[in-house]
Amino acid sequence: MPSTYFRFELHPRSAPARSPFLERLLESSQAVASVVDWRREAQQLLGVPPGELLQAAPAALLTQIQASIRIDAGAHAFVAAPVHTRASLTSVSLPHGGVLSLGTDESRELAADFNERLAHSGARMIASPTGVLFCVFDTELDVRTCEPEILQGYDLREFQPTGPGASCLKKTGSEIEMWLFGHPINLRRRSMGELEITGFWLWGGGGLVRQLPPLRIEFLGADVLFSAWSGSGPATTPALGTIVRCPAAPGEPAFEEFSKTLLEEAAWLLRRGQVEALHFSCGFRCMTVRRMPRWLFRRTQPWWEYFNESA
Repeated sequence: MPSTYFRFELHPRSAPARSPFLERLLESSQAVASVVDWRREAQQLLGVPPGELLQAAPAALLTQIQASIRIDAGAHAFVAAPVHTRASLTSVSLPHGGVLSLGTDESRELAADFNERLAHSGARMIASPTGVLFCVFDTELDVRTCEPEILQGYDLREFQPTGPGASCLKKTGSEIEMWLFGHPINLRRRSMGELEITGFWLWGGGGLVRQLPPLRIEFLGADVLFSAWSGSGPATTPALGTIVRCPAAPGEPAFEEFSKTLLEEAAWLLRRGQVEALHFSCGFRCMTVRRMPRWLFRRTQPWWEYFNESA
């Protein structure tokens, strides 16, 4: 039986707004394990077989670069997200707004310079036509990473890569930091009052693919993985469920406009037993609703408290 997975983000710089309909749904929810890679978890919760799980970098790279990239056996790609970090004696933090967006010219310049100066690292950098950067390693790297967007406000030392290939990724990250120190692009950015690029956070890694398998999940919204994957062609089997990437946090106008109808329809299908569960994911937590709550007229808990990690 299909399920629906909703993903949204809470931006700590703004005070969250209440979302009554969502809060009533969350009344009967239960938490699942802490989320580190929500895209992988969403695929698993909706029943994608282990052999068909896909990471963000291979899908986005194939879609944006297409045939211009050389695909070597065992090569692994990662999204290289430019970040501005702040270091102290006890921490290295990623402040809110520390995940940077680069123009296409900056991306091309950085990729060309990386491939010239860090050719010994066993990795190459590729700039897509939209300015997204990828770091491609010659060999397979079994490593688990975390998306930088949800790390804003945290100490990055708690979210370093893990797994057998982590040491290679960490070494490359250190070399990138030294390479960027005093880089001409940073000098220009500083003169224009823009945040300097202190490093690239490598995440979403996986083996390069020549073509994407059909996505067995319906997808709504915009996402680095699922937007690319959804263009690979219709699946030949019934959909395992739906993933909805919400454009804003609950309570915000963009969320209410985009998701209210979807939430009401999903709740109606859950009540009728036509979907197995509704999953609501935010930050590092996912709440699952498997039965409709009783619609009592009582004050509900603010939605963001359900996703509070300290609770």
